Amino acid sequence: MDGDSDSVQLKVIASLTHLKSEGNELFQVGQYEQAVARYTEAVKLLPDLDDGAVADSGLRTVAAVILCNRAAALLSLRKWVAALASAQAAEAWDPTNWKAPWRQGLALMGQQPRIERSEMAIACFQRALASGSMPQQQRADAQRALSAAQARLRDGRDAVPLPENCVLC
Repeated sequence: MDGDSDSVQLKVIASLTHLKSEGNELFQVGQYEQAVARYTEAVKLLPDLDDGAVADSGLRTVAAVILCNRAAALLSLRKWVAALASAQAAEAWDPTNWKAPWRQGLALMGQQPRIERSEMAIACFQRALASGSMPQQQRADAQRALSAAQARLRDGRDAVPLPENCVLC
């Protein structure tokens, strides 16, 4: 990368960090809609993920944190689908961020129960638990969430009736 590109990227990261801080302050006082708006402003500044400029791990990390924070605010607003999308985007930016699959799982569990959602939530919680960056104190919550998703999957499968005249061999 040349000096001009480095300078532009540093300015983008500074702007992202500022908007993230504003969003965090709003989130802390329960102003979730406004927090989402700040995080969304930051997301609009992100380059295309496929752009060669995003090879920088600093930009990838900041982008993932902003998207995870937006997912948390959306979860607080019970906007499950939007929270899921933000958390999925966060994982695309930084697959090592344990909060991305964690929040995906929470968003899936907040939605109307369906077998495939339960299966996806299980996979998300398992990815979060497999992450080396997940703090030890969070692991118990993640294990409980995984158990809840597994129970919901069993309940969902048990609720599906077998067809009439079904013969199991």
